[in-house]
Amino acid sequence: MSTLLDLDTLIANKIADARDQPAGLQDLVACLVAGIGLAVAVSADGSARAANDLCEAASINIFVMAASQAPLVAMARGRA
Repeated sequence: MSTLLDLDTLIANKIADARDQPAGLQDLVACLVAGIGLAVAVSADGSARAANDLCEAASINIFVMAASQAPLVAMARGRA
């Protein structure tokens, strides 16, 4: 199994464990952001401009993914 699939499985399991605990989900988001921050810092190789560009791209991708998953979440929670 690839590292990304392992990470996807881990994240999905953590979401399932914390689905009714907002604080648990907030902790998960904080950990994911910390990991993304480290990946951005390494990818930017010390360049603040590159880090800014990577953060902007990540922010857009996060919003697109969240918006695309919203209908699925609403349906799963009986609100669709």
